[in-house]
Parts: sequence; structure tokens; C-alpha cells
Amino acid sequence: MDKTKSSPLVKANQHPKPVSVFYVWYTELCRRLNINPAPAVKPAKPKCQTVLDFVADRLKIEEWTPVLNALRQDTSLHVVAVRSRIGNCQFLHDVDTEEKARSAKRKYGTIWTAYVLKQLLRSISISLRSTQVLTYLELDGLPLFLQYLEPLLQALKRNQTLKTLSFSNCSIQDAGCQLVCSYLRFTPNIEVLNLSGCHLSPVSGEHLAKLIKYQQINRYCESWHSSLRYENPDAGKMRGIKRISINCNPYFGDAGLNFVLDELEDDLWIKALDMQKCGLTENVAARVLDIVQYNKTLEIVDLRQNELLGMATVEKVLQLLKQRQQFGMQTEFQWCATAVSLTWSSVYSATSFGTSARNVHKTKSAPMRSSPSKVSTVTWDPSVRKTKTVAAIQKNPSNFLSLNDTKKQVLALNEKLQKEIQKRKEMEKRNEELQNQLNQMKTNNVVKVVKTRVPLNGVHQKPLAVRRKEAKKPDHAQTNQPKVVKNGYHLNGVKNNGKTVYDMLEKLLSAGHPLEEDVEDQMLSYFAADQKPSKPKASPPDSLSNSHVSLYKYMEELKTQKT
Repeated sequence: MDKTKSSPLVKANQHPKPVSVFYVWYTELCRRLNINPAPAVKPAKPKCQTVLDFVADRLKIEEWTPVLNALRQDTSLHVVAVRSRIGNCQFLHDVDTEEKARSAKRKYGTIWTAYVLKQLLRSISISLRSTQVLTYLELDGLPLFLQYLEPLLQALKRNQTLKTLSFSNCSIQDAGCQLVCSYLRFTPNIEVLNLSGCHLSPVSGEHLAKLIKYQQINRYCESWHSSLRYENPDAGKMRGIKRISINCNPYFGDAGLNFVLDELEDDLWIKALDMQKCGLTENVAARVLDIVQYNKTLEIVDLRQNELLGMATVEKVLQLLKQRQQFGMQTEFQWCATAVSLTWSSVYSATSFGTSARNVHKTKSAPMRSSPSKVSTVTWDPSVRKTKTVAAIQKNPSNFLSLNDTKKQVLALNEKLQKEIQKRKEMEKRNEELQNQLNQMKTNNVVKVVKTRVPLNGVHQKPLAVRRKEAKKPDHAQTNQPKVVKNGYHLNGVKNNGKTVYDMLEKLLSAGHPLEEDVEDQMLSYFAADQKPSKPKASPPDSLSNSHVSLYKYMEELKTQKT
């Protein structure tokens, strides 16, 4: 009885089964194959069991077997980063079996063979389907052709934990970008997409814009469903792309950026956009400033290291972003120090990975420049050109107002605003009163005009044109001026005691006596004197009439004869 009960325990002790931890499996497989673990794959510290970050160029073909098998069984890694630093290596498509790979004369760079690359991507795909903790996947500098990339993207559709996907320095070009964007539509758990150094053109900008628009529609639908359940939808907790990094794509240019900006005008979820060394010019500077000022959700818009884009534009963008952090807003993402250093330490803070992230340490090939306890800080490379960023501006506390001073300013501005609103209301009320008075005056004038035009006896007056025409005609019946009389003189001259000047002259001539001097003077003074007009308002005539002139000439001739 004792032997039967103790036999299972003895067998378990003799053949222990490894747990699903990568480094446990990797060490065990290396022991079984009688090889030493590769220094590049081995963790830097014993407690670092959740990060796999290594450069694959120096691994030999026999060293790949334990790595690939351990990766297929793993369910514990949080970060997987495989890098290649050989840029001008020729990829061997015909080396697609293990025998051909072993017979190849390459001592280093076995990752650039079809067999190793296909096996690596297959192992990563199996791990993506089974893991529940993997959050960061980076393939840096690998020759990811479409036939090798598509199986990996298909595995992403069954993963629910991955948040960051990076294909930096992988020459996937526009066709690969289109393939990635089409698969990411169905993986809303991915928040960060890094396509830096992928040889993208403006065509890729259109694919990225379609991805943003597609996920934007899904988020609107999700928020609508939440509102139907009497919930308040939280835009920060909705899944989908939040950061897009397309650094080091010099052919992307202004045309590619315009496609992305078209969708960012109404987007409420994209928070970071990295576009260093993308061939941007001043032609898009005004539009970028408008988008940054209008879109209140953007936290990072990195336009540094674009030679044709002025530093004044970059500083304006940084100033606008800095103003949003004056009230102590905690940013979700961090600025990348250089165009190719977007790592998991700069993407997430220490709380993003939970308690296990506190025990993560960097390996030999990890690009981190700070310890995990200081993940939120950004360290700068001295070789990079120093430019202003939000993180650099925040280091100087004198640039920001204290919270109490800010509250006082806000209260003062609010008080001024209330006074201005009250003043404008009073002005509008006064304008309404004046408008009512003006309308009342107009209605009174119209009534007066109607009353004057309609007589009391009910008889309508003649038209205005007829009355004006009749007023212009002279009234001969009322005038006492006769027409021409004898000797060509008018009888409308000045009267003296009911007698005209003509009668006086006839009387003097019929007497036959010469005229006396005083009589001539009387006649001349009579004609020279001004006669008062019949009407008080009329002015005296400026010249004598025809009869006066003829009589004046006649008197002058008499004076000459007398002399």
C-alpha cells in the first residue's frame, strides 16, 4: 500500500514538468540540447522574468531551437522585442528548411533566412493566441515581407491583451501598411501603433486615415450604446488607437499628413502623433496649428527634426500643448526622446503593467535609459539636437502659475464675464425699447398722411401730378396787367395818384411849353426812386420796364437840346 501511494510522488520528483514561464522553459531546453543559453537571450537579472528583449543577429541556427520552442509554450511574458541591426543584409528566400539553414555559410544574421523568420513569427503567433498578459510586441528591423507578416496579423485577431504593436525599421512599405491597417480594424485593444522607418509614402497616410475613421465610428456606436443604458460614456476608457508613430518616413510628406489631419478634426480619442523626420514643410504649419488648437484631446504632436519646418512652428505647437497641462493634468503618454527610441518605457507609466511591472529590469540589449521606478521620466540623448518639448518645459516651475493664483485669475475673469453679460442684456433691452418707439412713430406718421389726403366731405382730391400742373399755369383772370397798348408802351408802370407816367407826358407835350428844370428833376427822381412792392415778401425789380427806359431816353434828349 505504501509503495502504491508513494509511486506517483516519486515519478513527479524524478520528471518535473516545467511551468509556462519562458526562461524556465528556455533553460530546460538548453540543458536537454546540451548547449549554453545565449548571452543575448539570458536576462540581465534573475528577477526579470517578464521581458524578452534581444538582438537576434548573433544567434546561430542551433541557438534558435530552444528560443522558438520556449516562446511557443510561454504565457508569462509581458514584453517581447526582437531586433535586428543588420540593415544591408541580403534575405535568402530559398533557405526555407532547417537543413538548408544549417548548410548555409552564414555565421551571423540567420534571422535573414526564410526558415528562421517563418519559425519565429509562427512561435509569436502561437504565443499571442494563448497568452493573457502580453501587452507589448516589437519587431525592429526584421525583413517582414507580406507572406510572413499576414499570419502574424491573423493571430492578432484572437488576442485581447496586446496594447502596443511596433514594426519600426521594418520595410513593409505601403502594401504592408495597408495590410496592418486592415487587420487592426478588428483589434480594438491595440492603443499604440509604431510604423517608424517603414518607407511609407502619402498613400500610407490615406490608409491610416481610414483606420482612424473606422475606429472613430465604432467608438461613437459604443458611446451611444452606453448612453442607452443610462451610463455616462468615458472616452478615456474606450478601446482603440490612441498613439500613432510614423517617424523616419521622409517620403510621407505634407500630402500624407493632410489625410491624417482630415480625420483628426473631429476625433476625440487620438492623443499622440509622432512625425519626426517625415519631410514636413511650412505649407502645413497653419493647418497643424489649427488642429492642435481645435482638438482638445491631443497631448503630443511631435514635429521635431523636420528640416523644412521652422522651429517657430514647433515652438507654437509645444506652447499650445503646454497650456493644457497648467492645471496638473497627468498625460497618458510620454514624449519619445529621439525619432527611433519609442520603447515600452516611454509608452506606459509604471502603473500600466500592474504589480508585476515593478519587478521588470532591462536586459543588455534593451534600449531603456531609466529604471522601471522612473519610467514616467524622459531621459534625453546628448547626441540628439536639443529642442523644446513639453517635458522639458515642465521642469522649470517658474513657467507655471501656482494653483491659488490660477484660481484667483479664473474667478476674476468670471466676474468680469458676468458684468459684461449683464451690460449687454441692458443694452439689448434699451435697443428693443427704442425700436418700439420708432415703430410707433412710423405708424402715427402714416395715419396723419392718410388723414390729410382724405377730405372731410368725402370727395377725393385730384392726383398730385394734375395739381402740380395746374399750379404752374398763370392765372390771367386775377392779374391786372394789360397787354401791349399804343406806342409800344405797357400800362403796368408805376402809378402816381391814379395816373400813369404816359398820361403825365401827354399832358406836358399838349401844353406846348418847354419843360422846367425842376420838373425834369422831379421826373428823373421819380423814375430813379424805388417803389415799394405790393407784397411785403417780394423784392423790388432790378431793372426798369420798357416804358421807363424809353421815357428816360426822351428826357435825356430834351436836356441835350436845352443846353
